[in-house]
Amino acid sequence: MAGTSISHIENTYMKFSADMATSEALKHFKISDDGLVISQ
Repeated sequence: MAGTSISHIENTYMKFSADMATSEALKHFKISDDGLVISQ
């Protein structure tokens, strides 16, 4: 890992995008028939 630039590490290993974060967060919630947000 010596000599590896921060930008190279970020571009290679940090591919977790905002879309992926939103998708992952929404997996734990659902909308009820009444329109309420419910934690699963």
